[in-house]
Parts: sequence; C-alpha cells; structure tokens
Amino acid sequence: MSFFIPQTIVDQLLQKSIKLSSIQVYNYAIKRIFINVFHDDIYDKNKLINNSGEVMKYLSMQTITVEKSLLNSIRNMLSIEEFGPYNKRWTNIKREYREEKDYSIDEKKLDQYIPLEDLSTIVSNIKNKNTVKYFIGLIYITMPTIRGQDLYNLKISSIDIPENYLDVKTMKLYIKDHKTVKQQGIKIIAFPKVLHSIIKEHISGSYLLLNNRGGKYTKGTFAQIIKRMFGFGIDILRRIYITEMLHYLYSEEDKKKATEWRKKLAHIFGHSLSSQEFDYKLWNDEKLKYSSTKFMKNMYENLKQSYV
Repeated sequence: MSFFIPQTIVDQLLQKSIKLSSIQVYNYAIKRIFINVFHDDIYDKNKLINNSGEVMKYLSMQTITVEKSLLNSIRNMLSIEEFGPYNKRWTNIKREYREEKDYSIDEKKLDQYIPLEDLSTIVSNIKNKNTVKYFIGLIYITMPTIRGQDLYNLKISSIDIPENYLDVKTMKLYIKDHKTVKQQGIKIIAFPKVLHSIIKEHISGSYLLLNNRGGKYTKGTFAQIIKRMFGFGIDILRRIYITEMLHYLYSEEDKKKATEWRKKLAHIFGHSLSSQEFDYKLWNDEKLKYSSTKFMKNMYENLKQSYV
C-alpha cells in the first residue's frame, strides 16, 4: 500500500507557508522511518509519539545530516508537546551539525552580511522620501525584522478583525495569521514611537502598504522591493538583526538581562531559542564589523518599545 502523509497534515503545513517541495521531503522521511522502524507503510502519529526510543535508536545509526533531516520531518508532524521526547536530541543534533559543517563565516556569507547601520545609510540615501520603498526600508532598519507577509498583509482597523491588522490608535500590530501561529497564537508587536508620525502620514487605504494601483502587494513584488534595496531578502535581514542585537545585548547588558531580552526577541521573531542560535545567528562574531554602540543603543530602545 502506498504511503502518504494525511491531507490534513499537508494542509496544515501549507497554511504555515511551508513549500510543497519541503512537504514532499517530510513525506519521504516519515515513510522511511515507518518502513524501517515499524515495518509499516500506513501513517499513525501515535507510533511516533509512543515509540520515540525505537525511532531515535534508528536515527542514531544515520549520518548527522540524515538524522537532522529525519528529526526535522518528525518535528513538523507533531505538536510541541508531542515532540517533547525528541527535543533534547533535536537541540544536540543541530549543534553537532553546526560543528561538522563549520558555520564559520566564508566569503559568500561575508558578502551577505552588512551591518544594520550601513543598511540604515542605504535607506537614508533614497532620494524620494515619499515613496513606498523608503517607507518599507525605514520600517525594516528601525524595528525587529518581521516576516514580509506579516507586513504586506497588514490591514488598517480601529476594531478587532479576523485578519492581521494595525490599530492606528495604539500603533500595535495584531498578527493572527503567521508562520508559527500554531505554537504562538496571536502575536502583538508595537511600532516604535519614532515611526508613528510617518505611518500616520502614509496611511491612505485599507492596507498599511499599497502598490501603485492602490492594491495589496503580492509576495513576489514585495520580495523584489527588499532585494533591490538591500541586495538580499528578508531572511538575511532577520539574521543580520539577530546577529547584531545578540552581540550588543551580551556586550552591553549583564547576562541575566541579555538572556531575558534574547527570549523576548525570539518571541517577536516567532521562533525558538535553538532556532535563534543555530538557524539565524550564522556568522562568526570575531570576523564581523558591527554597527556602532550608539546606533545599536537606539535599536535596543526600539526593540523595547516593540515588545508587548
């Protein structure tokens, strides 16, 4: 009998903006586990939950790369609570994988890393300050880097609505449909005070961002604006922000306070602390040129205002 991940799971993954190609990888990985561990080609989530010891024994016989891929596939099949027995190994395998692959900065990554202060200069040098391009750039070099879809899908509303929206009275973003909504629920993020006046001046329709035809931006068009402005996409922007902010926090604050804000930063970004460390903070601290302490102090203040 052919093995397929249940359509309900496929739908849930697609709703979290996971690509179909990734879902196909998960499908193959789970099938491999079921055939080799349970000698079965029919999916049953309870087997993954109740037989974690047998599964991890099989995983331990694989290469680090394969084990990490298989564990990641299991992680996407289960809830946070259900994944609990695997979580310690998941954290360790990412550390081992990082060490094996040596994520010390190479020339390609060096080309992708630009300090936030330099990115701020790029935005400041945009001649026409009345463009949507400048407005988008200003948001991204002022506050924590939210995902693109969380910004271009943002409606304007003074009352609670089902969609993602900005309450212009409080300047808070209510993000109800986002990548990690299953784990986090509704995310509430505030725009820093320095952005309030320009946001109020910019609003002219039902969405915060409107294209030249007065409609909502598509994913592709929005991504092009970011890439043409900075030379790379929002994913790299998010990694730069985390790399710089964590460096600033642990350089300027005591460890307890730095760790506290590290957790708050993970909440805003919508990922776990392990993802923050292993998936986002990719660059070797010793080889980087960081933004000035003065600039990062302002960014830190904006972070404090963004956290709700």
